[in-house]
Amino acid sequence: MQEPVTWSRGALILRNALIAFDCHAAGLSLRDTAAVVYGKDRADDAWAGPSRSMKDEMRRARDRGIELVGSGYRELLVQSPKIPQAA
Repeated sequence: MQEPVTWSRGALILRNALIAFDCHAAGLSLRDTAAVVYGKDRADDAWAGPSRSMKDEMRRARDRGIELVGSGYRELLVQSPKIPQAA
């Protein structure tokens, strides 16, 4: 059995941003996006409660995804560590 993937905080932010972008491009709502990222039950609970934290997180993820797809990915490429090339 394969071990579950452990995401770093930065990788999780990028993953969620790209998922949120895809959901946005498909016409899904922020609530639907939260269901894709966190599961329907957790998203429904968050949307029914008084907190706006998940709603705000999904909005930020969508906006970050739009930025990344537009041209923000270039900044990631510049910042990423150099990968040695095989000779």
